[in-house]
Amino acid sequence: ALEALSRYYAGRARMGNRIRTALLYPSVLLAVMLVVVVVLLAVVVVRRSLQPLYALLKWLDGYTPGSGAARVPVSSDVIEFKRLSEAAQRAVNRSEQLLDRQKQFIGNASHELQTPLAVIGNRVEYLMDHTQLSEEQLAELSKIQHSLRHSVRLNRTLLLLMRIESGQVAESSEEDVVEVVRDVV
Repeated sequence: ALEALSRYYAGRARMGNRIRTALLYPSVLLAVMLVVVVVLLAVVVVRRSLQPLYALLKWLDGYTPGSGAARVPVSSDVIEFKRLSEAAQRAVNRSEQLLDRQKQFIGNASHELQTPLAVIGNRVEYLMDHTQLSEEQLAELSKIQHSLRHSVRLNRTLLLLMRIESGQVAESSEEDVVEVVRDVV
């Protein structure tokens, strides 16, 4: 009887091991599949949630200061994304205002410099042509005249850039190469 009882419990143990083994593999497989599904679902949800951020980044990549860009996209009801878009719009507006001020300043400064540069140039030429000067004085006036010509060319370049920026001059035009080289030299 003891031996029969012993065989009975040994058989049950083997059967229990087989049942545990039969249930363990599907349970592990089910758990792995569940983890994979949860991870994939999380990725989809996160990507969908971040679409407004991706739209803003795409817009910022395409933004060029001074291009008169469209408004920053606001395509979300999420408060944080709205605040981010509003902050980006304020930064773009400040950038555009600063660029406009800079253009205006350069244009005004260039126009204001034209008259004094012309007066100084005329005075230097007058001194060189109508007064008795030593060689040393003529050499110094010649250096001044050379520096002045450089300043005048720089001022003309600034004015030309301002005209191009404001659309007053076509960006490409025919130029006399000899005249351009003569101006540069």
